[in-house]
Amino acid sequence: MTISVIIPTLNEEVTIGHLLGSLVARDFIEIIVVDAGSEDQTVKIVLQFAKVVLLTCKRASRAEQMNMGAEAASGDILLFMHADIKFPDRFEQNVEASILSGNDAGCFCYWFDSPRRLLRVNAYFTKLKGLICRGGDQTLFIKRSFFRQLGGFNQAFCVMEDFELIQRIRIKGTFFVRPERILVSARKYNENAWLRVQWANLGAFIMFRLHVEPAKIQRRYKSLLSVN
Repeated sequence: MTISVIIPTLNEEVTIGHLLGSLVARDFIEIIVVDAGSEDQTVKIVLQFAKVVLLTCKRASRAEQMNMGAEAASGDILLFMHADIKFPDRFEQNVEASILSGNDAGCFCYWFDSPRRLLRVNAYFTKLKGLICRGGDQTLFIKRSFFRQLGGFNQAFCVMEDFELIQRIRIKGTFFVRPERILVSARKYNENAWLRVQWANLGAFIMFRLHVEPAKIQRRYKSLLSVN
């Protein structure tokens, strides 16, 4: 099976070069970056990689960016990831094995790139199956045919778009949490108190489950934290 990697970006000059350098050496049919008008050197860095397809989205919306990338993709499996992750050995083989074993979609557990003990507690819960333990940092993979059947990401969600899609995946298909761990950035926790981030995350999740308008969830979340 072939895998298309899709990466939404907005001002990711610090991380995107390292990620693309790691990806181009792997066995992916294509790597698609969908930029939403970065004002730093993100686009310039992406253009240095001849194998990478660069698309431009008019709106800074992960749901819209990822849908645009999926529409351009040709792989059997769509692999959505953030720009600030590092992945383990046999990463692509694990993705393929999950789909070939009968799953429609899935994600990975993760560690933070920080020695803080409280973040190890956070990371522990990513191996559990509950929706509250999910999130875009975990790198979502899904059969392209199933993604299209679901209608892709709901672009009405300016936040929590990954939770909303996983919710629909679990209703109509199977979702697998791989035990291997990717490494994700702790930058949000580096600029905010651990408890404050937990409060913001919990509040966003509760509002999501109560079907609060996504824009209201986003406003509350941004009001609590100094970074997105």
